[in-house]
Amino acid sequence: MVAIETVEIEGSGRGLVAVTPIAAGELVLRESPVILTVTQELHQAVCTQCLRYINAAAAVRCQACNQASFCHERCQQRAARQAHSADICSSMARAELDNLSFEVADQARFIIQAEALIDPEKSGALWKKKALAQLQSADDEHADSKEVLRWAEKYFGPEKWPTWKVAAAKLASQDRINSYGIMAPPRPDGERRIRGSGTYQMSSLLNHDCMPNVARYDDFDGDQEDNTIVEFRAMHDIPAHAQITQSYFPISWSYAERQQRCQEQYGFTCTCSRCQVEQHWSEETSEDEDGMSGADLKPLQAPVGAPPGAGANSTGTSTAGAKEDSPRDAHTSGPSVMQRQAPQESEDAAEQHASQSGDGNDPAAVDAETEDGEADEAYVMAYLGRHMCPQEVQSGVACGGSMTPVGVHGDTYVCNMCDFERSETERVAELARTFQFVMDEAD
Repeated sequence: MVAIETVEIEGSGRGLVAVTPIAAGELVLRESPVILTVTQELHQAVCTQCLRYINAAAAVRCQACNQASFCHERCQQRAARQAHSADICSSMARAELDNLSFEVADQARFIIQAEALIDPEKSGALWKKKALAQLQSADDEHADSKEVLRWAEKYFGPEKWPTWKVAAAKLASQDRINSYGIMAPPRPDGERRIRGSGTYQMSSLLNHDCMPNVARYDDFDGDQEDNTIVEFRAMHDIPAHAQITQSYFPISWSYAERQQRCQEQYGFTCTCSRCQVEQHWSEETSEDEDGMSGADLKPLQAPVGAPPGAGANSTGTSTAGAKEDSPRDAHTSGPSVMQRQAPQESEDAAEQHASQSGDGNDPAAVDAETEDGEADEAYVMAYLGRHMCPQEVQSGVACGGSMTPVGVHGDTYVCNMCDFERSETERVAELARTFQFVMDEAD
């Protein structure tokens, strides 16, 4: 495991930085959830304990509350100790979740789980109690929290509400800015639904960047016992003392989409290098003869096989905890890297690789930044060409996943969303063919 530490980032609150250099493809962070919740919409189809889809023939239902289902009796027994303890079961039974909208009910489920951890009269794992207390929250009340707080006032009742009013607002905020959405496998038409959400202590400290240097991988549908663990792997070499960042949403999103989500969901305007480049690019094209607003244009799209570049470490200003995807708009992560991660190179091999490639970054990144410190257009295109999954989940709909090396400085990259694989050798060869085609056409 690499060495990372928590520090105060100016303008961003707490964040994680690399203590020592981190190699591309290296495991940066691996942890278990503090809280897992199933969506109200799928609570009869997804296991409350492990979030796997349930075989209807083997499903075990909680008859006491009718709000929890399990894929096996073993999961039910494990859940009885924490995720669906007697206290939580009793709370679910009186919460009237079926009378709420799915979105409000999902938030209510988080509050019920968290209540069981922080209420001194209820049992709960000590490390989870401490982890929950350390999660970041926003000071202002978000519009999305109003309905769930009205539910909470009724749920806690007039006697307990004065004591829980502030805590409930904080919990709603913690859920909104810290929880990862866990997606269900895609349907035949490519549509995905959120099956639940997970809250992870250290992962919540990863701040946002539209050109992140780590990507999240999980394997909730795997057969392993610890299927709820998430991993973050370096997308490219990360120098010592650089901030470790992730994207709160798919890196394929347009500039306008990214800015809207940052402002509406997390309360900040992203000023990362990519946004600065695409903003200027959009402004230059905003007076296009078609009348299209620059803010509505898609991000700079790198051709398949564009020259790779090292990722930037600048980040937008954020007071929110970080997560790669919004709880309600997340994308799934695939099992490829977690199941097939190649053995890491020895220190000598890693040093030899670094010596062969200069600072571990590609030549295309040498002039990645302009004199005023902003990444240039070629750099952004190079980054997207290497790290943005080129696959379509259905006609015209991009996968949106992030490509990360399998193994330290591995040649094969795998998407954290759809498991698409592509080697750097193949990508560079495709670039050469594309370049030759363009030159031939020009002649």
